[in-house]
Amino acid sequence: MYCHRTQIDILDESVKSVTKKLAICVPYRNREQHLNEFVPSLTTYLSRRGIEHKIFVAHQADTKLFNRGKIKNIAFDIARSEGYDYFCFHDIDMIPEDDSCDYSYCPDFPVHISYYLSDYGYTLPYLENFGGALMFTKEQFEQVNGYYNDYWDWGAEDDDLFWRCRRHNLLDIDVYPVDKTQRVARFNGVSSKIEIPYTESLQSMMRGSYTFSMLVKTDLRHDVAPYLRGKSDSTYLATPLLSKGAFDQLVWVNTNVLMGYHWNSKNEPSSAYLTNTHGLWQHVICTVDCEKGELRFFLNGYESPNSKVKLDQATRHYFSEPFLVGSSDSPSWDMGTHSHFKGEIADIAFWNRPLSSEEITSIYANEQLILPDTGMILHYDFSNVESNQLIDLSGNGNTALITDIDLLTAAVTNLQTAAKPHRRRGRYRNLPHQTEGIANNTYVKGGTSARNEEILVKEVMTGELDTSANGLSTLEYKEIGRRTIFENHLMIDVEC
Repeated sequence: MYCHRTQIDILDESVKSVTKKLAICVPYRNREQHLNEFVPSLTTYLSRRGIEHKIFVAHQADTKLFNRGKIKNIAFDIARSEGYDYFCFHDIDMIPEDDSCDYSYCPDFPVHISYYLSDYGYTLPYLENFGGALMFTKEQFEQVNGYYNDYWDWGAEDDDLFWRCRRHNLLDIDVYPVDKTQRVARFNGVSSKIEIPYTESLQSMMRGSYTFSMLVKTDLRHDVAPYLRGKSDSTYLATPLLSKGAFDQLVWVNTNVLMGYHWNSKNEPSSAYLTNTHGLWQHVICTVDCEKGELRFFLNGYESPNSKVKLDQATRHYFSEPFLVGSSDSPSWDMGTHSHFKGEIADIAFWNRPLSSEEITSIYANEQLILPDTGMILHYDFSNVESNQLIDLSGNGNTALITDIDLLTAAVTNLQTAAKPHRRRGRYRNLPHQTEGIANNTYVKGGTSARNEEILVKEVMTGELDTSANGLSTLEYKEIGRRTIFENHLMIDVEC
């Protein structure tokens, strides 16, 4: 959700911006060339829009590894003491390109401004991106306890702040009021599976366009280690929700995403993904449109930013292997714990056509999640099980076999769209600089970035780290000097 503003609102907001003072908080070390372009450019940009502001450049002047999160906390702490009302945490290598970069006051929630960056080809690099330029009121930043103080060198502090905002309900999350009680299948993560014979109707579906959907709730698995880019012995694992032979169709990946796949005639995959939340019901939809040559992926009605993947080859010709839900019988898998899904599934449906965006949206207009009938060729909701046979409710006779699955009655309530920052879609030019982040799928800074990633993934994202115990509330630093720069802005030299 955005700050939706009419022309009258914009006029009102400009008046508010005169009375609300903006502090630009910039972490800094050894970027003099950037500083000399950034400060004058942003000053001109904001002054022309009547926004009262001051730039606080926090300069880490010690010999320790750079600590962007802590330095931003220090800039905030000093700006707060001077009576500023709202704060923009801003990278020094980003210059506004046009009027889309909106720094006006928004009291309702933190706002991510830097949506389009030249470094990323003016596209959003990933849905949860919370870096570059983002604004908080004083109260909001104090509520989340600021940035974590112990990410040294490159990486993780922005993603950490995203999760802090998530825990304090400061992100953009739509909730669909679902309220249904039904039979669900409980998968044990060891031997549970559903086997769907490859019937004539399913063969026909896989020769053309199709849609898969699944209502699923994943367990947080401590027996499947999360994938960490910075650990050489870390393994990228995909646990199948729906597969056929060695070819996955829907998976949970140990990067904590849900993903939809399509395989072409060269056995090459195309995929799209969205972040998964353990312990919550998620309605996953993956469509393949052969006419348009694209794959699309939705989670609770929200389409993945990397959706509409172009498919450049014909669909793989599938042989007689059955579809498997929650498992894979392919010899190419090691059949470890990651090869079996652990969690619950409440609904499975296939269509022999791609569902439209409008049809997908309409599913969530009803608390019972009513699915479109047209083109449906398979549907299970676990209400009709005879012995070990799962009856197809679509009327197409695609009866499945279930193994080691517990059937239980459960409430399916309130589906949440993927969490994302509230955004204004600003367009920025990045100043040239040496890559500090990721190159060739590895961290440029090596071990320190890997350590930061491990804290983020294993402690912050799982909720094990008490964010109230590290941040503004525990901020310690030594100010060793300050001076005025560019007439009315402030450079503060500090030791961390």
